[in-house]
Amino acid sequence: KIPNFLERMLKYAAPSLLTAICIPIIFFDGQHVLKEMPNNPYLYAAIFSIFVSLITRHILVSLILSLIFFYILIYFLT
Repeated sequence: KIPNFLERMLKYAAPSLLTAICIPIIFFDGQHVLKEMPNNPYLYAAIFSIFVSLITRHILVSLILSLIFFYILIYFLT
């Protein structure tokens, strides 16, 4: 059996890892150069996906709506 403190720490491992992977993709373009904020579809799609996941509470629906929103942004902003 895993001790309680270790089990509580492991609940934060996946969100922390996902954040560490996503932040450079959202904010940086190439070699440590910040992306332009007004025209950053990654940032808008990340914010949209957070709101959709909080509202729907369904992983598949959130994923599909977020991808559709992201591709629409890519099409219109680039």
